[in-house]
Amino acid sequence: MRKNMAPLVLGVAIFISIITGCGNNSFLTPETASLYISINEPTTAMSRTAIPTIDMEIASYDISGTHSTAPSFGPENTTLQSHNKEGLAPGEWTILVSGKNSAGDIIGEGSNTITLISGSDAAVSITVSPLQEKGSFQLNFNWDSGISITPVLNVEFGQSGGSLELLTMSYTATTAEYSSTTDYPEGITPGYYTLVAEVLDGSIMRKSFVETVRIVSNQTTTVEYTVNEEDMVEDSTGLVLYSLAEGEYGVAQTVSLSTITDGASIHYTINGSTPTKTTGLLYSSPVTVNTTQTLRAVSFKDGYAVSPITEAIYTITGTIPVPLVSMDEGLYFDESPLEFTVSTGGCTIIYTTDGSIPIPGASGTDIIYTAPLTLSNETTYNFKALAYETSVPSNISDVITADYTITDYVSVPAFDIVGGTYNEAQTLTLSCSTSGADIYYTTDGSEPSSTNGTPGTTVSVTESMNVKAIAVKEDWGDSSVASRNFELRPVDPVFSVSGGTFNNSFNLTISTVTPNTTIYYTIDVDGTGPLMPEVDNGEYTDSITLDHSVNVSAYAIHDNPGWNVSGDTEDDYNFQPFTPSLSIPGDVYGDTSFTVNFSCGTSSVTYLYSTNGISPVEGSNGIIGSSCAVSTDLTLMVKARRTGWTDSSVVSATYEVGNTVRTPENGVVITTLLPDLEWPSSSTATNNCLQVDDDIAFGSALINLTSMSSTDYSFSSELTESTTYYWRFSYDGGSTYSTTYSFTPEVYIVGETGPALGKIFYVDTNNSFPDWDYLEAAPADVNGSWNPWAPDFGSTGATGTAIGTGKSNTDKIIDYWEPNASSYAAKICDEYELNGYTDWFMPSKDELNLMYQLKTTIGGFPSPYTDYWSSTEASHSWYAYEQWFQDGSTSQQQKIQGYYVRPIRAF
Repeated sequence: MRKNMAPLVLGVAIFISIITGCGNNSFLTPETASLYISINEPTTAMSRTAIPTIDMEIASYDISGTHSTAPSFGPENTTLQSHNKEGLAPGEWTILVSGKNSAGDIIGEGSNTITLISGSDAAVSITVSPLQEKGSFQLNFNWDSGISITPVLNVEFGQSGGSLELLTMSYTATTAEYSSTTDYPEGITPGYYTLVAEVLDGSIMRKSFVETVRIVSNQTTTVEYTVNEEDMVEDSTGLVLYSLAEGEYGVAQTVSLSTITDGASIHYTINGSTPTKTTGLLYSSPVTVNTTQTLRAVSFKDGYAVSPITEAIYTITGTIPVPLVSMDEGLYFDESPLEFTVSTGGCTIIYTTDGSIPIPGASGTDIIYTAPLTLSNETTYNFKALAYETSVPSNISDVITADYTITDYVSVPAFDIVGGTYNEAQTLTLSCSTSGADIYYTTDGSEPSSTNGTPGTTVSVTESMNVKAIAVKEDWGDSSVASRNFELRPVDPVFSVSGGTFNNSFNLTISTVTPNTTIYYTIDVDGTGPLMPEVDNGEYTDSITLDHSVNVSAYAIHDNPGWNVSGDTEDDYNFQPFTPSLSIPGDVYGDTSFTVNFSCGTSSVTYLYSTNGISPVEGSNGIIGSSCAVSTDLTLMVKARRTGWTDSSVVSATYEVGNTVRTPENGVVITTLLPDLEWPSSSTATNNCLQVDDDIAFGSALINLTSMSSTDYSFSSELTESTTYYWRFSYDGGSTYSTTYSFTPEVYIVGETGPALGKIFYVDTNNSFPDWDYLEAAPADVNGSWNPWAPDFGSTGATGTAIGTGKSNTDKIIDYWEPNASSYAAKICDEYELNGYTDWFMPSKDELNLMYQLKTTIGGFPSPYTDYWSSTEASHSWYAYEQWFQDGSTSQQQKIQGYYVRPIRAF
């Protein structure tokens, strides 16, 4: 129990005495050491100090220690100003002390390091200082609108004992305001500051204020002043201030006088008479007060009125006051710090602990008081103390007696099982480590005590409850309350089939392993979600048939109403027919017609189909039926449907019937003089015929085959370049031919103009590339000179160097960077269009080198020649290959570098 503790002002010092040698400490072993900690009270704050609203009084301390290898201790919370720590490992320890106010806010911290030696006591000194994060300051002046002057403020602010800084005030009609966040946007360092304010009427000082301001970490200190008409001093100097508060003192005191008015003189009297500008003593040095006296003083200065008189009455008793103790006598439950103080300076305090009277200068049990004393647990103390004037030991005070008994708090009760959720009843055992303590508990959440609750150590947890327990012992402080929440509820229900998508109906069962329970379930078909148990839902008694898409939710409720409802087991069950099967697969069927029938592994379905290659939609392109007649080319799409089910996936098949040409396409230009012709086969054909001529009338057919078993033909003799050829075929021995189709052979050489109006610079004479025969270069560069290879660095995999790899490189680069919208070389080539052709790409390293060798033939390159990107990435992800068209040299350059780009295409 804390009786008194002074506020934290400048710091709290913690002292640990060093006692060498083994001593008689029974708690020490040769492998351990101990600490004795004593905490001094700090100096009391000045009464006129402005501080923020936060409680700056230390209510308790957290003490902790860390070791480089041994386990740490703490934080150990205490209100005592002394602390013993036993059985610590030898070696270097760092001790940390945090001071807290009654709200638990840390308002000060300090630490120090000490090395402990085995088998010995040790000491360390720690200063608990205010937190050093920044604080802020707010100053407000207010005056009545009817005041006869317009106040002008001269306000100075600064570190106590240092130079002061003029503050800039913000004025309104009746207020003036200052905020430190303007001049100190990052905050002010915590500590004590002096505030001096003068209210001026023009250049005449009419009123003054002096304040000591304390800045506290992360807090705002606010000072409010009101300027009243009746308080104004007309043309006067500042009031005289006294360094010592008036009051009763046992011995002589020294008093200093001061005024805030620069250059002002002070007259004072010591007999109670009135000082004036012409009477009284001129102040030049501190005044010694050795008898009961009344000091009165004024200040004056040429051009100013004499200040009002200020007065201080000092009573010198000639006797030493009785020492004061920081704790009331009585019973305490904590190790507590005891402090002796005396109001008169120049005094020494002595005390005894055995009940004898202390005598100054006598030998015996007298102890000179130097620092707060720690009253240890389970100990009785009988103090007697007096104070005497240090320089005159015979001048002594009366004796004060203070008796204390220090016990302790009972340990908090322990629970043998943790709180939480259980699926069956539990037996809880309570215990307390304090011998002779009794335990009282409640199960309804109320606070237990020796008059409220059930005594005992065994609790039957048969339903959900909040168990609270307290331990008590005569003449000991009650323990803290221990609390645990116990929730009893059934195990969540289990579904026999997990949710998913199903193609046929089935039966679902629900169960729980907890006995004496009832399961309730809901089936949600409209998306509103599950209902709570027993509210418009059903009791589960038998399996549930699921035959349409639903959400199933289930709960279990125990027969004991003190149990909570189980958790919700919930799952979605979707039903969708199997994908339909088609009796005839999609294919080319020549001159024939047939019917495609639909079937499905799910019963009771209907079919919706379309023939235009678009997924069927009822009321639009969808047709209801179980088969489809095919007599022309069409793409059939079919899905199965069932009420309350999701439509099946769509099956699709394309049917080609009639005389449909395949190769080459009608009217195209081909790049070979030995083409292959191919047309669809017919399931009913018995005799295939083919005619080819350069005359659309087929007057004298170059090829006239009337009996063929196959539906393809390869020319063995070269056709004539740039000549249009016509061809047709028949399935019935030539009586009815198909539509007439045409093609034109075109063969290019290097240097010729290609189909896209660029120049041919490569011909595949060895048929190395089955899909193309020529490489064509664009007639000019694209997008100017600054084209990065890529928008950033990265490994794209575009490492092909040979002829024929440019297209693959370009695709890899674009796949890597898309959907990046930046413009870069590969993307510029891919998006290039000329003469209707859009199949351009960036050349590989070898393709670019071939272009360099034929740069005059290709044409369009700027003079002087410059650098061009290839699509080939170097081994390092930052670089790619470029080539200088001046001398053909190649190099690896960073991909973000800008060079020229020339697209190419293959056909």
